[in-house]
Amino acid sequence: MSLDALGALCDTLPKDAPKPEPPKVRPQDIVSEGKVKSEKGVRVGEREDTLPPDYRFKEEDLKKLPPPKPEPKMDADDALDILSGDFSTASTAPAVQAPVCSSAAPVQVSSVLISDTTV
Repeated sequence: MSLDALGALCDTLPKDAPKPEPPKVRPQDIVSEGKVKSEKGVRVGEREDTLPPDYRFKEEDLKKLPPPKPEPKMDADDALDILSGDFSTASTAPAVQAPVCSSAAPVQVSSVLISDTTV
């Protein structure tokens, strides 16, 4: 690439805007640890006036909703039977037959390996 092409490209870019100065730290902006610990903060939701409007259901809205369905109750023995049901029955593994591969050339064992192993 020629430098003229890069120079022409640089001319099309906007100039850098001056960066604004960061705000100066004033002595009254510095917070001490004692001041923070002495002030009692209010958590959202501790008081009703800190909640957003329409956060909680109103009583008349609750009466319009259908009653909740009762959850089915289960005895501990029934639950244990359901959880341990698979363990109590013995499952037999399905018989899988692997295909037997026969090679054309028989494998020969070298006599050197046999003589080394017999000591």
